[in-house]
Amino acid sequence: MDWLKDLTEHNMLRSYCQDEPACWDVYLQQVCMAYRSSPQSSTSVTPNKMVFGKDNRLSLQAVVGVPEEDTPETSVDGYVVC
Repeated sequence: MDWLKDLTEHNMLRSYCQDEPACWDVYLQQVCMAYRSSPQSSTSVTPNKMVFGKDNRLSLQAVVGVPEEDTPETSVDGYVVC
């Protein structure tokens, strides 16, 4: 499944660099952050939450705040297979 992540990030980079394809490295950090903070369809949680147990707090969220969620918090332990 790692190839799917790579393909998604490749498509995201391509959309950022349509005008200047050689500048892909300028946008790499932003694309990675966007991918890691987006809920995945297979788990309904973000990769950051899966790895670190919490989501990143983005700069705008620190200023404006985060809306209350209607759904209860999902435990990451439910996704871990031992």
